[in-house]
Amino acid sequence: MTKGNITKILFQFAAPLVASSLLQQLYNIADSMIAGNFIGENAVAAIGVSTSIVMFFTNVIIGFTTGISIYIAGLTGRQENEKIGEAARTSFLYLLPASIIMAFLSLGIIDQVLVMMHTDASIFAMTKTYISVIFIGIPFVMLYNICSSVLRGMGNSRTSMEAIVIATFTNILVDVLFVAVFHWGIMGAALATVLSQLFSCLYVLIYLYIHVIRKIPCRHNFTMEALREQTRLGLPCVLQSGVMSFGSIILQGIMNTLGVQAVTAITSAYRLDSLAMLPAVSVASAVSTFTAQNMGAGQYKRIQEGYSIGVKMMLALSVTIAGIVILFGKPFILLFGVSEEVANLGQSFLLMLSIFYPVFGILNLFIGFLQGTGNVVTPAICNVTGLVVRLTLAALLVVPLGFPSVPYSEGISWIVAACLCYSKCRKTKKKLSEEVAAQAVSQ
Repeated sequence: MTKGNITKILFQFAAPLVASSLLQQLYNIADSMIAGNFIGENAVAAIGVSTSIVMFFTNVIIGFTTGISIYIAGLTGRQENEKIGEAARTSFLYLLPASIIMAFLSLGIIDQVLVMMHTDASIFAMTKTYISVIFIGIPFVMLYNICSSVLRGMGNSRTSMEAIVIATFTNILVDVLFVAVFHWGIMGAALATVLSQLFSCLYVLIYLYIHVIRKIPCRHNFTMEALREQTRLGLPCVLQSGVMSFGSIILQGIMNTLGVQAVTAITSAYRLDSLAMLPAVSVASAVSTFTAQNMGAGQYKRIQEGYSIGVKMMLALSVTIAGIVILFGKPFILLFGVSEEVANLGQSFLLMLSIFYPVFGILNLFIGFLQGTGNVVTPAICNVTGLVVRLTLAALLVVPLGFPSVPYSEGISWIVAACLCYSKCRKTKKKLSEEVAAQAVSQ
């Protein structure tokens, strides 16, 4: 990433990330579609309620591994290969045991969390069953994300995509087998997801061992430097992800007060919304890795150019995606086997939210840029501030506005977070300009 056409590099890195993220969401969506058509609308609502809880743990894992990716990208830019090997080995030794502990602890708090979220009695048991099975797969999710973050930091986003292709087709086939053929209900949908996570985890783990662990010699399997740097870069991301995901659980509780039909509509709409957001997140990840590698290589002018190109790519992408969501929102929601009334509610939700997509895209680009420069604190502060705004508005507006309070509060929170991040980005760009000027003088 430190040489060559920047637009081409960003596109080539982001494209597999977009594809793998879309496929990853596809196998999550497959659960809802198959469950909705073979079990009923309540199954869609149960999986929807589960999503915010499951994403809490997933996002905490991603927060930890974000630190790994940023650290290894910097090492790659500086060509410190031995430290890359040590960093990869270190991450396994402390994060894998943590994920196993996380899985056991999470099983003990399901009832309390579902009660706190005002989960409707008609879907309580179904929701608990689904979450309980999904939690078994937490160590697999951790292993997959460790391996992917190491490879991503080295500039390889393709292998993760290949793993997700395997996982997606596994999940869909096993979903149909367990739910439609064996009639295992919601438990079958959850088991299919866990098995797909296992296969994707094994694929990237084997690839990493053959192409990185075995090929990069190092003196230590664990170093305090790697642990310290990964923790320094990852901990703010973990705190941000944890707070954001906990906020989503609270928000789900607010949505649950609108009734099962509204919950089904919103959660079905969020499935398409989550797909729509993935390209923006992937481009931001590409900008982050690009920035981190070039920071390590001391190519500050190239970072500025990458930032400018990233902004243009993000705006074009966000506007295009907003149009697609507006056009195809309702037909997509109907695929879940829901009623016409629920689909109409979901379509109105998407119409209100999609107008904010360009803001969401630019916000994520700011975050990726700042994280790539090593600043992981500012993005965390901006996102948490946005979350506070979102929860406050949703709580205040849910009674007078009802259904529209959810998309409008989310959109406004993106605006607030983006404004805060932009201020820091301007200062960072100014410092980069000073570095470029200093390099010109020294030459």
